[in-house]
Amino acid sequence: MSRPRRLPLVFAVPLAVLLLVLLVPLAVLLGLSAGHGLLAAFQDPAFLASVLVTFAGAGLAAALAVLLGTPSAYALARGLLPGRLGAVVEAAVLAPLTVPHLVAGIALLLMFSPLSPLYAILGPVPVVDTFLGLTLAFFFVSSPYFVSGVKESVAKLDPRLELAARSLGAGPGETFARVVVPNLRGPILESFLLTWARAVSEFGSIAVLAYFLLGLPFLGTVMPASNFLWALYQSEGLGVVLGYAGAFLLVSLIPLVLLQMVKARPWTSTSTA
Repeated sequence: MSRPRRLPLVFAVPLAVLLLVLLVPLAVLLGLSAGHGLLAAFQDPAFLASVLVTFAGAGLAAALAVLLGTPSAYALARGLLPGRLGAVVEAAVLAPLTVPHLVAGIALLLMFSPLSPLYAILGPVPVVDTFLGLTLAFFFVSSPYFVSGVKESVAKLDPRLELAARSLGAGPGETFARVVVPNLRGPILESFLLTWARAVSEFGSIAVLAYFLLGLPFLGTVMPASNFLWALYQSEGLGVVLGYAGAFLLVSLIPLVLLQMVKARPWTSTSTA
């Protein structure tokens, strides 16, 4: 019977410190929120509505990232853009990762404002304080995570499968749909869940573009969850918002739990030989 491997101290100490920094604040929040309205938060219709629209908007943004990001990631990974254009486009796609999210919200707001040179085209599009604006902000800040994750997975695929399909007469689109995508089912789903989780946690951009959502069917006026917590903290203080923060922390872990379940499943794919 083999002895269990011990983690060397040089790795154990940094890992322990990292876990303490990341998990202790969350554990303290959950522990304190249990006695400050955690269960009551789940009985508040306004909070439940805010969670519902947040998860719906984030899920729609992640689905849009799948639709647009999968072929884009493939094009970037396979170097289909000529010369240095590929590097420029990739930098542009990943740029939202470095843009402060409050600035992202202001940029999106300006794009649809009378100050924008595109106002004649985009002005009529209702993005301010709408579900569309919420989804747009979520997509802007989270889609780079999807493209980055799928691009890395495409690079690991054996390109000989694509060459074989092309040699049999399949066009670029058919090869992508029938050869590449089936081998990326796992990475696409994982990247979708990561993108969804990132969007759920967003605050800065939606505080500018979609602070309130007006006129939602069956819901009326709703605040996205992060905005809801911020407004409650400003008006009522830490003691009142504590239970709601713990409740939102719990529900925000759902995409992460699903992500770990997906990662535990063996996906059949063909990697680079």
